[in-house]
Amino acid sequence: MRFDGLELSAPDDFVVEETTIALRAPPGPTESRILQKQFPIRPNLIMNRKRVGLGATLALLTAEVTAELASTIIGLRALATDEIRFDDGCEGIIVSFEFPMREVASVRQFHALRLDDGIFTDVTLTVDGMTLNEAAKAKWLTVLSSARRESKS
Repeated sequence: MRFDGLELSAPDDFVVEETTIALRAPPGPTESRILQKQFPIRPNLIMNRKRVGLGATLALLTAEVTAELASTIIGLRALATDEIRFDDGCEGIIVSFEFPMREVASVRQFHALRLDDGIFTDVTLTVDGMTLNEAAKAKWLTVLSSARRESKS
């Protein structure tokens, strides 16, 4: 098995149960004229895929994710859901919300959720909510919708 430059010789009968990958934008510039500590929010993507079984539904999994977020994130606001069509045609759900960070910033998070043959995927995008505009949001939604099943060739 290979993953990000690492090889592992797992037993042949082992199967992937859950996978998580995190990607982050490089640090941006800070404003040197501001004397107080700055907390730039670097855009990041986290993709989690896990086997949930064929009996699971996207609606139930979305409700579970939403309930967990609402119960664990302090100051969560502007909670919304919307439909998303991924590039491979799969229908999914976007769960989005904002929450405060360190009293000086606002974080906007988008969870793009999909279900493929018993495998649940949550692609989470976190961005600076104070600077997010409609053009940037459209760009990020395009990134999220690009998640697609690997073609079997």
